[in-house]
Amino acid sequence: MTPKPNMTIKEFSRKLGVSTATVSRAFSNKGRISARTRQYILEQAAIHNYHANIHARNLSRRDAGGITFFFPILTDDEPDYFMHEIMTGINSSLHKIGKGLQIAPFDIESERDIEECKNKILDGSSAGVFIIGGTSGAAELAATAEKRKVPFINIGRINNDLRNSVVFDPGQGAFLAGKYFRDTRRRHPAFVGSVEDQIKFEGFVKGLAMPAEEVAYAPGGVGFTRGAQALGWLMEHYPETDAVLCANDVLAIGLVKAAELGGIEIPGKIAVIGFDDLRFSRHFTPSLSSVSLNLVKIGTTAVAMMERLLSGNGEPLSNEIIECDLVLRESS
Repeated sequence: MTPKPNMTIKEFSRKLGVSTATVSRAFSNKGRISARTRQYILEQAAIHNYHANIHARNLSRRDAGGITFFFPILTDDEPDYFMHEIMTGINSSLHKIGKGLQIAPFDIESERDIEECKNKILDGSSAGVFIIGGTSGAAELAATAEKRKVPFINIGRINNDLRNSVVFDPGQGAFLAGKYFRDTRRRHPAFVGSVEDQIKFEGFVKGLAMPAEEVAYAPGGVGFTRGAQALGWLMEHYPETDAVLCANDVLAIGLVKAAELGGIEIPGKIAVIGFDDLRFSRHFTPSLSSVSLNLVKIGTTAVAMMERLLSGNGEPLSNEIIECDLVLRESS
């Protein structure tokens, strides 16, 4: 038999054979309670659909609370400029509606990190949550928020969900870069990979209108050093390369700097386009051409959607789509 959805804390604690104080400590993560007992209580709460009264108790705190931003840690050797620009859009917009931003990075390889983030959702202290998609951990966080009736907005697709998401198409952006290289008659293109690199590579190939096996695919990453290393790899294996799409701007700047030090003319010998259009890219010399995901707009759109959720009736929102643009500067 399915338990009543409005089970009280007394009914729930009696069912588990623990005190109401122990249940409260499990959800608040305060006071003396073993990790094993806390995990057991949270698991049983999910099974018995016990959460309504916990959230009612925390409602006034949530109304006044901030918004938590969950995002994966992708590297420890460079700052995450991509996340910083999204957070800039989010934070400035949240300030206008009287909400603060709490950041919660998590290691995608750490089950403990994921559990701690889930507990941040369960404890009722956030008015809502933003979740960067693209990992299994992100999908778990979105499912936890939905189950606990905490307003949430996905940034990027999570399991192809068509609700509560701000989505963009990196493949389409890469297509624009490939088409530009084709139109400017670059015959020996290369791609330097990173996050979502397969999606970007496929879009790039379509824009180039050439077989994938004719496009060099260089190992990359997320740091300036990786971009410099990618240039060395290309010059060793594909010295005829005359156009490069990098999967992020940081890679592209590292590659361009290495080319400059090596006496390779940019864009004369090699035209370079980055990805994300980070703010500092336009101030680099040569200024960097880039596929713009319109990161600040993604952040402001996410906040507008969150505001609608907080003031609405709990119904999910249709996805908002942010178009990519190709911004041409001196490097291409």
